[in-house]
Amino acid sequence: MNVPLELAMTATGATLVEADSAPVRLRVTTDTRTLEPGDTFLALRGEHFDGHDFAAEAVRRGAAMLILDRLEARAGPTAVMLVGQTRRAYMCRA
Repeated sequence: MNVPLELAMTATGATLVEADSAPVRLRVTTDTRTLEPGDTFLALRGEHFDGHDFAAEAVRRGAAMLILDRLEARAGPTAVMLVGQTRRAYMCRA
């Protein structure tokens, strides 16, 4: 999925943290194993995992931005779209 940042912000009602470093377009991934430098990592939470636990790994692998519903999971000065629920944000495919 490759979406303009402005459209993603409107669709999700997110708050942007570190806006100056946010990418203009988002290529969203939920798996750090397939993340490419410049991607946006969306931290999904499931029954047996919490993507927020992988936020630092996403940044180490080159994520340009994180989509989180818990700001304390933020890794360094990376841009963050803070949403109410990451699963709902993921469902807002523009």
